[in-house]
Amino acid sequence: LAAKVFGQKEVTGAEINNRTLEMLNFYFADMTGHLDRLPGVKIITDEARSAITRSDDKFDIIQASCIATWSATTAGAFSLAENSLFTIEGWKIFYDHLTPDGILSFNRWFSPDYPAQLMRLATLATVTLKNEGVKEPGKHIAIVRNDISNYMPSGTILISKKPFSETDIKKLTAAVDALKFKFVYNPAGYQEPVFKDVIDNAGKQSFYDTALVDLSPSTDDRPFFFYMLRLKDIFAGKKVDFNEQRFNLKGITMLFILMFVSIALCIVFIFGPLLIKTKRETGSAVKMPFSAGALGLVFFGSIGFGYILVEIALLQRLIIFLGHPIYSITVVIFAMLLSSGLGSVVSGAFTKGGLKSGHIVAVMCAIAVLLLFVIYAQPTVLSSFAKSGITARIAMALIFILPLGFFMGMPFPLGMSLAQQSLKAHTPWFWAVNGATSVVSSVLSVCISITFGFTATLFTGLGFYVLAGLALLLFCSASSAIIKRA
Repeated sequence: LAAKVFGQKEVTGAEINNRTLEMLNFYFADMTGHLDRLPGVKIITDEARSAITRSDDKFDIIQASCIATWSATTAGAFSLAENSLFTIEGWKIFYDHLTPDGILSFNRWFSPDYPAQLMRLATLATVTLKNEGVKEPGKHIAIVRNDISNYMPSGTILISKKPFSETDIKKLTAAVDALKFKFVYNPAGYQEPVFKDVIDNAGKQSFYDTALVDLSPSTDDRPFFFYMLRLKDIFAGKKVDFNEQRFNLKGITMLFILMFVSIALCIVFIFGPLLIKTKRETGSAVKMPFSAGALGLVFFGSIGFGYILVEIALLQRLIIFLGHPIYSITVVIFAMLLSSGLGSVVSGAFTKGGLKSGHIVAVMCAIAVLLLFVIYAQPTVLSSFAKSGITARIAMALIFILPLGFFMGMPFPLGMSLAQQSLKAHTPWFWAVNGATSVVSSVLSVCISITFGFTATLFTGLGFYVLAGLALLLFCSASSAIIKRA
């Protein structure tokens, strides 16, 4: 409606939730003015970045006004939510879809004690412009805010493909004065020191290291735009100066509480049953051979950690590629469970004539190679299919997931077959070890992702599988020794 009021001939609106569009254009259409019937208006059901990526059009204005909400995040967990609209890769796509005179406009909540989001947008804008070869980004950026006495103060950042001309600035100044707004950053006038500092220094690691909060631009590998608290600062007791980040601290606190509780329960459920069982049977001594039990603990615990870390990292990575969390959740979980189940069935062929170390090495090497392929090749390959339809994108995702899931489904039954032969009475305990570490891993994956990124999460999962492979080889030798003695 605003675009039409200001005389735009063609308007494309993207909304990810088709129920919202039903409300706008059907149930409450008389009140909203039948947006879909307005001349020159096209409304599509799609995630905004995906819609622009697959569009061949160029736009004079790409506008996103407070598109992310705090409504469902009373615990502060909003800071843990990834968002692909606020990443370097996302802004590269937006920038490339602007006409030569085009402008990118993002609006976020803003006041002097609530500036971090707009500051990080300024970083994103500056780094995007520098990546495009712009020598003086400050001449392409303008930031305006409404009156801070307003109940919900906000600010808008404008990024122009061309430097703002003298005429542009006069028009913008006239609009700001007429609306009783104020400049936060005027490319040819007043510039608030904190924003001038950001725009002058964005892209320099030394600037990010000394900033009050993490103002480094978010990326597709670490798309947590609203998470600006560095763990080193939290543990060092550094004061959080901005109101919004004090609120976000609740989410981080909740995450760490969940982590510590999960670890505590994991320890209880791993060692508690073992202690109870051994005391009943022997009074004090542990009846199970210590070396075999320790190796079983390491193996089943490692694959519990590794499987979930890899699965969740893949799920988060593919949200951007597939365009909707529902697609990513459905595709990844379905494909992993199906392929892992098939792998478990096929693994039985290795145990019929007795499990050999060569079988273990082959399976674990296959997992390592496929994981490295996913880590290094997947982003490049998927980016080349970003404009394809959803069917093609799902097919490409499955090409990466199915082979990996197939081999990831093999280690558990291989280890369980060894346990059944040598430590049959303790197989329920090994099941518990695997299940407990899987739960802890789901929380651990979030901690690693928000701090280091999805690639780091995948590497951590790879590390656990390497550890699991070594433990399984030793467990195989220990089991063989126990069977011979028996």
